[in-house]
Amino acid sequence: MASHEEEQGAFAPFAVPDKPAVVVTRGGIVESEHFVRYAIASADGAILESAGDIDSPTFLRSSAKPLICAAVVESGAADRFGFTDAELALAAGSHSGEPMHVEAAQSMLSKIGLDESALACGPHPPIHEPSAEALVLAGRLPAPASPLLGSAMEMLAGGAVLVGLAVATGQAWSGHASGESLLALAYLIGPGSLLALTCYVIALRRLPTSVVSTYAYVNPVVAVALGALLLGERLTVTALIGGAIVVASVALLLREKP
Repeated sequence: MASHEEEQGAFAPFAVPDKPAVVVTRGGIVESEHFVRYAIASADGAILESAGDIDSPTFLRSSAKPLICAAVVESGAADRFGFTDAELALAAGSHSGEPMHVEAAQSMLSKIGLDESALACGPHPPIHEPSAEALVLAGRLPAPASPLLGSAMEMLAGGAVLVGLAVATGQAWSGHASGESLLALAYLIGPGSLLALTCYVIALRRLPTSVVSTYAYVNPVVAVALGALLLGERLTVTALIGGAIVVASVALLLREKP
């Protein structure tokens, strides 16, 4: 195993030339300077031309994509699966998640007999802002790759808001929590958040959205029933009317548009 000093030496910054290879100006003012190191190699690996320190470690990042795409073409896989020029262009570069990019990616997955679940990277909102906004408005913004991550984000956001409200209203915490409070917190974190949201995300991936959304009808009824059964709460006429209004409102919101 390499020592810490050896690792630092292997990944130390490379020597910067005295003059940049590319200078970008805007309105006569230097906006950015770029130092270049490159190597042109033959098929057998012989260096034909180079500049700069080509032996230092380098993050290829997206510049590796054309090389990967070239291997797919050279191997015959592109012809085997009938990838189009547009699909190869998508594979060879970065994209912003616009509808045409998504369609090309889905087409490539379909041609090789896979679906989105095979993408270990997980979904995320498009970089292209109009496409991201369209997904938000349509209620189709991709869920986090991990259901637990989604739960954590929701709890952090809710906790931050509640802490702010507590400070604003002068509700300082004395540092003491009752056993009932701790049990309630454990319930909210476990079954109420992690388990419930995990089941919800799994259902979204395996069932139609119209089916999954029906949970919203059941929640108010279950909440009132649990309050009556476990906590001895009275089922008043006002509570029943309020529950009916909530369920009817949810039904109107989730009703499929013609």
